[in-house]
Amino acid sequence: VYDEVGTVYCVCPKTGEQRPMSYGGFEKDRMVLKYICPVKAYGLTCKGSEQCGHAMKSERVSLEIDRRIFTPVSRSSYAWEREYKRRTAVERVNSRLDVSFGFERHFIRGQKKMEMRVGLALCVMLTMALTAGIFFKSHNIPTGLYFIKERRNAYRREGQREPLCCGKNLGAGHRTPPSSLTPV
Repeated sequence: VYDEVGTVYCVCPKTGEQRPMSYGGFEKDRMVLKYICPVKAYGLTCKGSEQCGHAMKSERVSLEIDRRIFTPVSRSSYAWEREYKRRTAVERVNSRLDVSFGFERHFIRGQKKMEMRVGLALCVMLTMALTAGIFFKSHNIPTGLYFIKERRNAYRREGQREPLCCGKNLGAGHRTPPSSLTPV
């Protein structure tokens, strides 16, 4: 049994309980995804394991069942999460090209002209990222995850709780930032 997002379930023959099966890998030569019984994978107990022919075994699901749901990289795997993060990063760049650089309503005709303009827009985006990085580094301003971790640690050092939202809806109980984060 499977659902629309590709999660494969094992159904107990005695109780009818559905449990998600563990992803066991992709077999390229057979073009199948391998899923492992939850009893074997997670050490669970199943009342109908004696009656079940799949208990303590693995089940193979052919990609041909539904190619939109079952792909070589299973949706329940860590590799899928990594690929999906890459996809969203590319979508952010595409969105910036469409909206910020005006490619959604372009007036250019011809592939060579369009390639030139897209190339220039990508160069501008890279230059902006590079100059922002140089600016932050030259002014000793932490960026990204480093800044988030440092801010959290600074609040903890001073015994304060970190505000839930930066600058919005903080209410009357808003605390000032820790002294280690105030600009000099």
